Amino acid sequence: MGNRAQSLALLDQWGDALDACYRGETWHPVFVALAETIRQCAIPQEPFADLLVAFRQDQTVTRYNTMEDLLGYCRYSANPVGRLVLYACGYRDAERFALSDLTCSALQLANFWQDVRVDWAKERVYIPQQHLKDGRA
Repeated sequence: MGNRAQSLALLDQWGDALDACYRGETWHPVFVALAETIRQCAIPQEPFADLLVAFRQDQTVTRYNTMEDLLGYCRYSANPVGRLVLYACGYRDAERFALSDLTCSALQLANFWQDVRVDWAKERVYIPQQHLKDGRA
């Protein structure tokens, strides 16, 4: 595993760069490129900010107690990706967002559960602890 404190500090810098991008004060090359897509597709800041929440959580949380907790993580780690695709394709309706969120969460869970061994080696468990304790896993 890497240096968590350093990773969190770097994520803070990405957050600052994202804020600057939305203020029109972009300086980082990634955000210079992203700013044009944000402008053309009218993408709000929230899905990008949500991904940063998930990335920070990756540095601090290695287990989830309940399925609700795990789905809460998916809300930040997977669902913003689907929403970004919808924005890039010009869709902004609640029905598509809801369907996308369900699909992205399901794909994230499938990915977790196919990688149990890999994640275990990284000291991460994406099976709810409650399920492990009561034998449902």
